[in-house]
Amino acid sequence: MQEDVLNAEKPIDAQIDSTAILTEKNMIANEHRIMDAIVNNSVSIPEETLLLARQRDNYASASSDPIKDISVGRQLAYKKSGKMPNKLLISIDVLFILTNHPKIIARFP
Repeated sequence: MQEDVLNAEKPIDAQIDSTAILTEKNMIANEHRIMDAIVNNSVSIPEETLLLARQRDNYASASSDPIKDISVGRQLAYKKSGKMPNKLLISIDVLFILTNHPKIIARFP
């Protein structure tokens, strides 16, 4: 029993706890900077991004192809950054339209 008590982890370790707290604060600060860059009007947005964004109104049509548009957007992002994006930021309006789009529904039988 005494061996269990001696081997038990301490509930507080100042170095480990401080590192964890600072790491979390840094990650939150990075997320905040990214969101500021996305929503700040003074940030330059590539014309290709604006063209893809303007197509949202066309997604109500069954003949539109949001999957192709997203693929083209990923390719453009990869060409510009050298990194393949793995997340997509869309508005709630686009989410509602895409959720019921026939080409997206067809991919998930």
